[in-house]
Amino acid sequence: MSATSPSCCVQASSRASAAHPSRSAAYVASAVSGVAPSARMSTSTYASTGGVYRRITRRAAVASADGQRSDGGSAARPSRSASTYAVTPRPKVTSDPERSLGQLFRRYVERYVSAGEPQSRDDGDIWRAFTRRVREPSVLHKLQARTVASEEFPSLRIQLDHTWKNGIWHAAYPLSLDLSQRHAIVAKASSLVTSLGVVRPREQEIEVTVLVGLPDESAPEVVRAAARDGFALLRKKLADVATVLPEAEADGLAERMVRDLTAEGHG
Repeated sequence: MSATSPSCCVQASSRASAAHPSRSAAYVASAVSGVAPSARMSTSTYASTGGVYRRITRRAAVASADGQRSDGGSAARPSRSASTYAVTPRPKVTSDPERSLGQLFRRYVERYVSAGEPQSRDDGDIWRAFTRRVREPSVLHKLQARTVASEEFPSLRIQLDHTWKNGIWHAAYPLSLDLSQRHAIVAKASSLVTSLGVVRPREQEIEVTVLVGLPDESAPEVVRAAARDGFALLRKKLADVATVLPEAEADGLAERMVRDLTAEGHG
C-alpha cells in the first residue's frame, strides 16, 4: 500500500461521513484514527506527516466525544470546572473579636429574625449587664459558688453562683423576667419564690440580692404586664427572705461588692 498523506485522511473522513450520515462522529473518528497506523508507509513519510496526523487524531477525539453526547452517551469532553481554579481560603485574624462577632451575628442571624418577633434574655445576660456596672472588674474573680440547703428539708437546695463574704455571706442572684412568653415569666418568678422560701437563706446568715431583668418598652404589653406581676410577687413573698432589685437600680449592689472584696481582711 502506498504511503498515506494527511489529505487522504481528511478525504477519507469526509467520504465516510457522506456515505454513512446515520453514523455518529465517534464511528468516523475511529475510522480516521486507524488509517495511519494501519498503513504501510515508510518511516520518513510517517515522521514528516506525524504532526498533521496528531492534529487530525485530536480533532477526531473531540468529535467522538461530541457525537457520544448527541447519541446519549456518557462521554464528554473534559471541561475546566470551578475546582480547577479553586484557591484555598486563608484564615483571617481580627484585632477586635467582640466587634467582629457582632458583625457576623448581624449579618447571618439578626437579618433573618423578624423585626416584630419578641426577643428575650436569660439569667446570664442579666449577670453580664450587671458586671459592666462594677467599676473594678478585677474583683469578680474572687466570687465563689455555693449551694445552700434548707435546714428543715435538707434535700431542697438552691445554687448561688456569685457569692462573697464580708462578715456574713452575700450573694447576687440574676433572674431574667425579660422573656417572650407570659406563662414562662409567671412560672419562673413563682419557682424562685418557692425555692428561696423553703431554703430561707437569711436565717442562715446569707444575704441574697435578687437582681431582676425586666423587658423594655418595645416588648408587647402582655409580656410587660406579666413581668410587672412577677416582680411584685417576688418582692412581696421574699420580703423576709431576700432583697429584690430591678437591674436598673443595681449600682448600689455593684459598689458594695467592690467595697467588700477590696476591704482588708475580707472573708
